[in-house]
Amino acid sequence: MRANIEAILAIWEQEFNHRTSTANPMELGARRALTRKILLGIASEIETGSAVPFDSLLQAPIGGATLASNHGDQRLATGYTLQQLQAEYRILRQVVTSEWMKVCRSWSMQEIVDMATFNAALDRALGASTSAYVAGLDRSRDLFIGVLGHDLRGPINAALMSIFILGRDPALSEQSRAALSRSERAVRQMNDLVSELLDFVSGHFGLHRHLSVADVSMTKICEEAISDAQIIYPQRQFVAKFGDDTLGRWDAHRIKQAVYNLLRNANEHGAAATPIVITTRGDEESVTVEVRNQGDPIPPLSLTRIFDPFAQASSGEANMHTKGSIGLGLFIVRDAATLHDGHVSVDSTAEDGTVFRIELPRHPKAIAPMA
Repeated sequence: MRANIEAILAIWEQEFNHRTSTANPMELGARRALTRKILLGIASEIETGSAVPFDSLLQAPIGGATLASNHGDQRLATGYTLQQLQAEYRILRQVVTSEWMKVCRSWSMQEIVDMATFNAALDRALGASTSAYVAGLDRSRDLFIGVLGHDLRGPINAALMSIFILGRDPALSEQSRAALSRSERAVRQMNDLVSELLDFVSGHFGLHRHLSVADVSMTKICEEAISDAQIIYPQRQFVAKFGDDTLGRWDAHRIKQAVYNLLRNANEHGAAATPIVITTRGDEESVTVEVRNQGDPIPPLSLTRIFDPFAQASSGEANMHTKGSIGLGLFIVRDAATLHDGHVSVDSTAEDGTVFRIELPRHPKAIAPMA
């Protein structure tokens, strides 16, 4: 294989160009460079009888990155799809096997072992390259989401300020005020989506998120969340059932956002003619918030992933995405609870409706007490 590597690469290049369509093809030399190193690494493993596993060659530094991650990152940067990356390895396997069979008329046990070593090493290289490619794709997606969310803040704030100024005009007609109110609701919904994007990206990148904690009443937090929801959904009835002792030490803004997200979710998925019920109760150690709506139950399969990012459950519907939502609301609910050492849960039946539950310790261990 080492002696015929250039011939193998030439056939591999020709077959790849023939079988695939690369929107942004790499230069011949650049495409072959890492593939040549991968083949040479496999050849070394075969020659040494696996005394030097190819895994060690994959970890050899190349420009600050390993050979495998460098290959995956390079393909991503030059516009390859994941299918094209995997096609490189598939075609390489076919070419090497075909050329090998031309020179091996009768297969000895050693040649069979060598072929098995080649296939095992190529599989490991494929796995490492694919992992690097997917990780890079995830980073690019999250960075794009973060930049997009950040850049939208300015126009949204400008629109809200303009709406506020226009609303102060005493000469404004009732029709104009109604139109302005609808515009404000729409812009605030956009602002909610942007907030979700930025919060998700911060958490996904592992960035430190400061908690502004204080002693606060969960009842007050829920009252403010209901007030915000009533502005966005004026036709919906919200029923509050608050317990007496709901004091705790939390980040009021984050918990309010979590409760608001549950109210928004209940409005989007609950039966339109039924009220949304918000209940709070406390015991010695914790405080619980429940948001209940009536309607078709959430499918059991959806319940298992309902708090995952970009995964939503629309009760009884095949369409998992809801107009005006990007699938981060419930993820942010879970995230806010986790930051406070709490947890979330959901129950959904035809008889009792759907109930989302946030349970928080009154004094989370993750939050340092006041000096």
